[in-house]
Amino acid sequence: MIAEYIMEDLKNIDNLKKKYPNIVFRPLANAIYIVEVALENQKELEELTQNTKYIQNSYLYGLNSEESLQESGILVFHNYPYGQLRGNDVLLGFLDTGIEYTNDVFRYEDGSSRIASIWDQTLEGKTPFELGFGAEFTREDLNAALNSPDPLSIVPTKDDIGHGTYVAGLAGGNDRYGNTGYIGAAPNSDFVIVKMRPASQGLKDIFYVKEDVVAYSDGAILAALNYLVLKATELNKPLVICITVGGNCGGHDGTNIIERYIQTLTLSPGIIIVTAAGNEGNSGHHYKNKVTQGEKRSVEINVSKNENGFNLYLWTKDVDKMSVGIRTPIGQVVERVPIKPYKKEVFTFSLQHSEVTIEYKYPDGNTGGESVRIALKDPIPGIWQIDVYGDYIIDGTFDIWIPRIGFVEANTRFSEPNLETTVCVPATGAYAIVVGGYDEIDKSLYAASGRGPTRQNIKKPDIIAPSISVAGPIINGAPSSYTGTSVGAAITTGACALLLEWSLVEENLPTINTRIAKSILSRGAGRSPGISYPNNIEGFGKLDFQNSFLVI
Repeated sequence: MIAEYIMEDLKNIDNLKKKYPNIVFRPLANAIYIVEVALENQKELEELTQNTKYIQNSYLYGLNSEESLQESGILVFHNYPYGQLRGNDVLLGFLDTGIEYTNDVFRYEDGSSRIASIWDQTLEGKTPFELGFGAEFTREDLNAALNSPDPLSIVPTKDDIGHGTYVAGLAGGNDRYGNTGYIGAAPNSDFVIVKMRPASQGLKDIFYVKEDVVAYSDGAILAALNYLVLKATELNKPLVICITVGGNCGGHDGTNIIERYIQTLTLSPGIIIVTAAGNEGNSGHHYKNKVTQGEKRSVEINVSKNENGFNLYLWTKDVDKMSVGIRTPIGQVVERVPIKPYKKEVFTFSLQHSEVTIEYKYPDGNTGGESVRIALKDPIPGIWQIDVYGDYIIDGTFDIWIPRIGFVEANTRFSEPNLETTVCVPATGAYAIVVGGYDEIDKSLYAASGRGPTRQNIKKPDIIAPSISVAGPIINGAPSSYTGTSVGAAITTGACALLLEWSLVEENLPTINTRIAKSILSRGAGRSPGISYPNNIEGFGKLDFQNSFLVI
């Protein structure tokens, strides 16, 4: 079984490969590497960990989804009397479940492909940009397949889930044959697609995620982002990247390794990053409170039946130190565990099969403060109690997250959850465009839409967009409709493609980047009277691209 880690270090990678021959190093960007190692070579990994600046287990992320263009002020620009905007010469980039490349909405009138390239991380073949795994298929490959009676025999990549096809179609699909009349937000754009490699079962086991759950690792996401940027550079075209995955691992403060990489991209002219806020708003997976010096604060968690385990993450403010203890539903107790930085303490119980692991990271390499991992393996159902002790307190605020929806059973939740700071990682950075959701029919907020602020007290989301039961293209012969903030992110991605066309292709705003685009969309967002903006539910308001365009 292969374990995956993320390493961030400036050491000479060739020297590391020679010193650790049984470890695979896959370079990504900015001194970031995927590290893969078999379980029988863990001794080499332990030595590497001791001599490396930063190495950690990959975290896991899941998908944020389960007549919107008119509502969002986009459709009017498809036939605008003073100059159409349809996404010409702009790339739409997706890192998702793949794409149904044979679908009519991704083809030109002559039947050729609108997809510039697909990198399928799950297949073996020609690997792009020395990324070391997966298979890339160019437009030429796709056209050859489309001209064949059996396209999948030539280009075998496909979207078994449909999510990637849906969000790509919503953002830029266009049925030019007229069979369905479907049209997306940026119908003249081209596509660059990454079908991400699902996390290994070995990595899922670390997080107690069940085999049939869709989950992706840091490495798959970082490699996908890197590929999309390199491809846009190679093709010399502006790019919008739509990120529709998220999770609850990380400090929710922009310090996650993916968020730090995204932050560097938000300064790049011609690239716009759009992220879904996630669907954790009403999940009951966040807890927030304060503790004073010497005080104990008890936190209750309802653990559902059939729960095979999960990791809790507690994060303090930078200056504080806290320790924890545990009480099980049948009254067995792990007394306060003293802080032993980067040492795991494992506890078993005489009257139950449950196992508890407590690991303090102090100081945490990303935040500089303290994080605590509390792993519950085979927890018996009922109310578990986490006792949080104030060891050294100046501020006293702490946050705890249970894993995202789908990674735990539906009824596993805090007894007294906090609805704030439920925007998922990697949408808690400062500068990407973070999109929440609402119902375009009655204009009500999508209850599950992630809310801010971040732990750095930055208001999120930035805007909200239609996200409930929005119709997409025909996929595998059947109509598609999804609910979730991935939907709003896809619509916003299409709007950003129109903005890039006006800014760069038509040479009206050559300095356009993510930060400028976010300001433009926020400025023109639709706001309701009597509500203070920005806020941590709607951000600056509802996406209104027409008004944003008018107030540039």
